[in-house]
Order: sequence, then C-alpha cells, then structure tokens
Amino acid sequence: MWLDHTVSLFLTGGVAEKADVLSVFLLGGPFQFHSELPLILHGYNEGEIFARQFVLVNASYQLAPIPGVDWLRLQFSGDYARVVFFPGYSLPHHNLTSAGVDVITAVTKRATLVFGYGYGFDAPRGDHAGAQEAHILFEHKF
Repeated sequence: MWLDHTVSLFLTGGVAEKADVLSVFLLGGPFQFHSELPLILHGYNEGEIFARQFVLVNASYQLAPIPGVDWLRLQFSGDYARVVFFPGYSLPHHNLTSAGVDVITAVTKRATLVFGYGYGFDAPRGDHAGAQEAHILFEHKF
C-alpha cells in the first residue's frame, strides 16, 4: 500500500488434460467466495467459461476517494484470460477481456458491503459481443 492506494496483480493458470465437464476449470462472474479458487472475469456469467487450459491475469487498483475516510474505497479491475475450451463449450474467442468497478463500504468493523459492475468485452450475447453484470456482496466476519 502506498499513500492509501493498493495495486494488485494475480496470475493464475491451469491444465486439465483428461477432464470431463465436472472437473474442468470454470471461469467468469465476480463472486469470490463461490469456490476455493475464484477465477474471476467481470461481465461474464458465473461459471460461463469451461476451460481445459487457461492463463488468467487479474489486476486491480484500489483507493480511498475521500482522503482520510477509511470506510469507503473504490476499486477498478481489469481481467484477461487465454482459454483452451472444453469440447462443446467454446466461445467465439480464446482471448477474453473484461473490466469492473466496485464501491466498497465498511458497514461496521466486522461487516463489509460491496456494490459492483463489470463488463465482459468478448462475452457473446445474441448477435453481438459484450455483456454487463452488476453484483452486491455482503461479508460479515464472525
């Protein structure tokens, strides 16, 4: 963290050569607690991408929009994935990109509320590419 700004960069990859539809990697969606290893691509549906092999890069920049206020944060995210699809579950492109923005508020010392938006640039929707998603996440630490 530098001057109350945080930059994160994650690189994740996977190979499942002799996989079936239940054991492939599922990418998409912003819900971090859906699995032990969240493979997030903003703007895509949760588990929309069935990958036998993938490389995923998630980058984010987080800041306090009001100096001195520690209960409110903004986060801007960008994602890129190179995917080898499971047969029968392919999308038009192997290179997938997306972006997102989150407003993170500390409701109490133990509760956090996140409002977010994401756009999947290469997500196929009807006769065009591009999909939007909105999400709300509530986390309470016991």
